[in-house]
Amino acid sequence: MKIEYIVARYQSAFEDIQKSLNNIIKQTVGTDIKIELFSTLQFIVNRDYCTNTEIARAFEVGKSTITAQINRLDEQGLIEKHRNAKDRRTIYLSATPKGLALFETIKQEIFTLLEDRLAFVEDIEISTFLASLEKLSNLLKNPQLPEK
Repeated sequence: MKIEYIVARYQSAFEDIQKSLNNIIKQTVGTDIKIELFSTLQFIVNRDYCTNTEIARAFEVGKSTITAQINRLDEQGLIEKHRNAKDRRTIYLSATPKGLALFETIKQEIFTLLEDRLAFVEDIEISTFLASLEKLSNLLKNPQLPEK
């Protein structure tokens, strides 16, 4: 198979998945929180306290991108900012009760949708897909290719 064909199919499927997840979020909460904001909120929820620098590193994006997302989450009352008592320049982020509730609601909606759809896919297909995806992920992370 040609690499152009493989990449085009991957991109098309990934974009369709992103659109579907964005639609689930929009229908669930009636707001325009996109999957990127949900992912940032998820990062904060999973770590209790973190900084925007930690988020930027984890997602491998610029701090300005994360700052914009943090501001949007803050404006919606989904996160809180806490100044470090020793270094006032450092701001820790945590989810508010509203943010935690929204996160759980969206997560459950996504799980429900995926569970309903995956009922039509055999377990072996799911396992094969996940193993292939993990293999590709590991190959992309490792600068040196393994021997064939």
